[in-house]
Amino acid sequence: MSESRANSDQGFTLIEVLLVLGLTLLILTFLYETFISSSKVTERLDREREGYREVRLTAEQMTRDLLSAWYSGSPEFPTPFTGIHQQGPDGGNLDTLSFYSFSRLHLNPDQPDSDLTRVGYALERSSENGQDNQWYHLVHEEYPNFLSGEPSEKEVLVEKVKELSFSYFDGKNWLTHWEGGKGAPAPLPLAVRARLVVINGSGEPEEWTHQVNLWEITPR
Repeated sequence: MSESRANSDQGFTLIEVLLVLGLTLLILTFLYETFISSSKVTERLDREREGYREVRLTAEQMTRDLLSAWYSGSPEFPTPFTGIHQQGPDGGNLDTLSFYSFSRLHLNPDQPDSDLTRVGYALERSSENGQDNQWYHLVHEEYPNFLSGEPSEKEVLVEKVKELSFSYFDGKNWLTHWEGGKGAPAPLPLAVRARLVVINGSGEPEEWTHQVNLWEITPR
């Protein structure tokens, strides 16, 4: 009886302690891996949501600009609507679009600028740590005082872009080029379709298409 009580008071053996430590380490490792995996998934979803937000805001900006597009028809004050189709070194489309619009937002009421502004959409090679990146930035360019020759204001709309292309509807066909007043069937197209290939949160290319119809405002 006394011998049994003495054995129970000796506590855990070394093997039992090692087993408990091993199980604890295994559980902690499992919890750590689960936490890391959950963090990566959350980070990827956040990047994807931010990418969707960038594309949505870009579509809204482009719609506002195009619905306010204007063509004067005056040789003294030309306001061309110009869409240029071009390809990059890897064969991807790197189109540019430039036109005049009444979509200028006056953030400062006392700022001496004009309601009419020249806007542009183009891709610019992005850089990280001073080195060129393989992707592009989609840039929105605006000239608040375009008659004075002052530099434009640039804003990056989408961070990682692979391709940008525009097509223009003339009433019968979709064209890849448009030069209003210089061979185009009309000063402004009836509709503009933008195709954007962005790099999503998973690092994969994802295609977006947005169309803006202008036929109600297009001068014929």
